[in-house]
Amino acid sequence: MQEILSIVPQLPSLNFEATKELYIQNLGFTIIGEYPDLLLFTINGQELHFWKCSDKTIVESSSVYIRVQNIDALYEKYKPWQHPNSTLSNKPWGMREFHILDDSGNLLRFGQPIQ
Repeated sequence: MQEILSIVPQLPSLNFEATKELYIQNLGFTIIGEYPDLLLFTINGQELHFWKCSDKTIVESSSVYIRVQNIDALYEKYKPWQHPNSTLSNKPWGMREFHILDDSGNLLRFGQPIQ
């Protein structure tokens, strides 16, 4: 029987250079691979990939949910990229969350279980 070992989100990027700058310089990711149509990043043993895209409507419809620890500190660190309609708040489904938008328009949703 085969088992799933990991799931790696792949998001669209309108501009690889801007994506590299944001994710490396500001969000703390490390680049582990760069190809003409694909960027590979890692952070804390987790991978996030980006594929080259030229359709802004695709990017603006893309998101990923990232479970974290120490969400209050991460919120302060990532505050400059906060989604206009997002603040750090407790949600009825038992998560404390906030959202940011990356350079292309991808929505990154961060959450931590409420203790």
